[in-house]
Amino acid sequence: MKPWFRAGQWLINLGSTALFGLRVEGREKVPKRGGVIIAPNHLSYYDPPLVGSALLKREIYYLTKEELFSSKKFFSWLIRKFNAIPIRRGGVDRKAIRNLLELLSRGEAVCIFPEGTRSTGGALLPPKRGFGYVVLRSGTLVVPTFVGGTNYPLRELFLRRRRLRVRFGEPIDPKRFLELGKGSELYSRVGEVVMEEIEKLDR
Repeated sequence: MKPWFRAGQWLINLGSTALFGLRVEGREKVPKRGGVIIAPNHLSYYDPPLVGSALLKREIYYLTKEELFSSKKFFSWLIRKFNAIPIRRGGVDRKAIRNLLELLSRGEAVCIFPEGTRSTGGALLPPKRGFGYVVLRSGTLVVPTFVGGTNYPLRELFLRRRRLRVRFGEPIDPKRFLELGKGSELYSRVGEVVMEEIEKLDR
């Protein structure tokens, strides 16, 4: 693991715990090695670093909309240093998909939000078919992950009226998805199953 990545993980984890009462559950369920897809729901821009910090002992890569790489030079440099992978929204970004598959084949952990975008209202959104495609093409384990509290004002979190939560679920063997059917519709069904598992973690 890159030293600056480890330092960032610990700083975010300690700060989120001390200031906002972060609670992490199920960390032991995440495989310590080998390719794995961490699949959280998406509420805010704080979700990627929070999920990464919750892992503590694994370096992780993130899919990030390409617009963030052209906003400010320093910010673009920073997110690249912390393993952000640009992806073009609104179509099929073959380059980003190739990068993801290469990382997973090398045994890396990758964070992919099945919804593809933030849920402004907090409710779970329908998954994107591209998520299912990557899961089936890579053949790697998927860890459904619930993130809570990141859409609330910092004041609410600081006063403990709300709490930050990251809860990792049981890994899903990709072979399970092959029982769901065949064809392109299977991509959508894979995402739906993962979102169902994420919803179960919200308790």
